[in-house]
Formats: sequence, structure tokens, C-alpha cells
Amino acid sequence: MVPSLEEIVKVIDDVQADVVALQEVDVNCPRTDRINQVEELGRRLGMTPHFFSLVDWGQFQHPRENEGLYGLGFLSRMNLRLLDFAHIHLPLMSPLSEPRGVFQLRLDWQGKPFSILNTHLSVQRRENLLQIEAVRELVQQVCSEQGECILMGDFNSRGRTRAMQRLRSVMQECVPMGLPRSTFPSRFPMLQLDRIFTGGGLASYPSRVLASPNARKASDHLPIQVELKF
Repeated sequence: MVPSLEEIVKVIDDVQADVVALQEVDVNCPRTDRINQVEELGRRLGMTPHFFSLVDWGQFQHPRENEGLYGLGFLSRMNLRLLDFAHIHLPLMSPLSEPRGVFQLRLDWQGKPFSILNTHLSVQRRENLLQIEAVRELVQQVCSEQGECILMGDFNSRGRTRAMQRLRSVMQECVPMGLPRSTFPSRFPMLQLDRIFTGGGLASYPSRVLASPNARKASDHLPIQVELKF
């Protein structure tokens, strides 16, 4: 599916999200017309863009890409002040594996600091399990040292593995209410790959999978929305 910034803008604008976690973000890639996607989305929505480059296509061997950057992004409202950020690389099982990571922001909302983490994990099962365990150790440390935190992203896991159960032992999942609960593929969702968790004393609330016509056009995954109370 060809990414549509216009449809993404419509989805975010419709829900008036305060923070948006983005995966598979292109910056200056020929395949997406050399647009800095996160900056362009921020400009159109009046939000602050944040980007973590995981892949430099000029250095990473790929048969179809040789220019630009690719990674994780955030958009945040102007009333959320950035306190700090971290780029964390996750373990890989092969030098040929696509680099994976966690993008962490430390934000302040009306004097209340919180951490929010965004990730996109491997589709390879053994590598995926290894990365979920690394994410669990990371969020356990973040929640312990920094308090309230949110973890979200594309886990490429149906959620029944022991590694996911161990992640749920340190964070609470914001389970989708209603239908659909699955997020992939967006046209006919059958798999629940995308998830939101809370930890560090922050209560979890039911989430909602957005399945509007705009959401189905904007990506090959349906987005998840949750409203949290600090």
C-alpha cells in the first residue's frame, strides 16, 4: 500500500490526538518522493515532529533502496514540553536483519512528567522473542526509575507467546473494546499486532481500534487510540 500523508492527517485530525507514535517513517527516500514524512505531518497538523533513524539506506544493503532514512517517529502537541529522549537499538540475530529499536520521549504535561516509548519489532519469530524480552527489561527500568510510562507500537506478535506474557507482568495492556480488535491488514483485519501498554503506576484504560474509511486507506495497519488520565 502506498503511504498517504493526506489520509494520515485526516485520521489524526479526526481524533485530536495529543501524541502519535509512527512506525515505518521515511525521510528523504526516493520511494516516497524524498519527503521528510514526520516533519511534513507535523507541519500540516501543527504538531512537533520527532524522528529516530534506524536505517540509512545508503549504508544498509537493500535491492530497491539506496538513499534516505527510515525509522520511528512521534508527533506531539505544542503544549507537551520535551524533557529528554533516547534512541535504543534492539538485538538482532543476523547482520542482514533489519535494524529495530525503541524511541523514548520524556514529556511534561502541565508539570506532570511521563515517558512514552515507540517500537516496531521483527517479523522473524526468534528475533521477535529476543526483542520483546529486551523491551520488557527496558520498560521495567524506565517505569522503576521514571514512573508513569506508556509503551506502544507494532509488536508483530499475536500476543500469546511467553515473552508477551512476561511483558504483561511489568505493564498493563490497554485492551481494545468493541470490534475490530485486530489491526492487520487494515482492509480486512485478522491479526492483532499493534498494542498499547501502561506502567509505572499509570492506570490502563480500554483502547479502540480505529477502522474508519480514512484509517483503512492511511496504512496497511489500523491505528489504536487510548485516552489516559494522569
